[in-house]
Order: sequence, then C-alpha cells, then structure tokens
Amino acid sequence: TLSPIAARVLRLSSSADADFDQLTAIIEADPTLSARVLSLCRRAALGISQPITTVRRAATMLGLETLQATLLSVQVYEVLRQHDRALQA
Repeated sequence: TLSPIAARVLRLSSSADADFDQLTAIIEADPTLSARVLSLCRRAALGISQPITTVRRAATMLGLETLQATLLSVQVYEVLRQHDRALQA
C-alpha cells in the first residue's frame, strides 16, 4: 500500500492540470522523498553552475514523470525494507 503522501503526489501529478506548487509542498512534507528528489537531481545536473537546493527547482528540472518514478522507487524500497525486517524478527 502506498503511503498517504505517495498517493497524493501520484494523484496530483497524474492530473492534466497539476498544481506544481501543491505538488512540491507535498513532497517537502516527506523528508525521505525530498532528499531522494534532491539527490537524483543533483546527480543529473552535472553541468549546472547553480546548486540545486530546493525541491521546487529539482522537481522543475526532473519533470512529472521522473518525480512519479522516484516516488514509486522510494515506496518500493520502503516496502522491501519493512518486509526484510519482518523476516529477520
């Protein structure tokens, strides 16, 4: 099951009239997702002279499809990590 934040981001980003400000505010509310988005964008932006320090700038550079893929990968990783913990207990 997706987290409530993940579900909101996916629902909003799938809309034809997605509100980018609302989308970035939701992402910023989740520290793990924010860090992942910033990290991904920093790795992809090797030729950019200005550092990428905000989720809004990173989201703008990555685009909606990449944000969705990032969100899903974070969620899958979390589910697998929880499953691994349950097996070790």
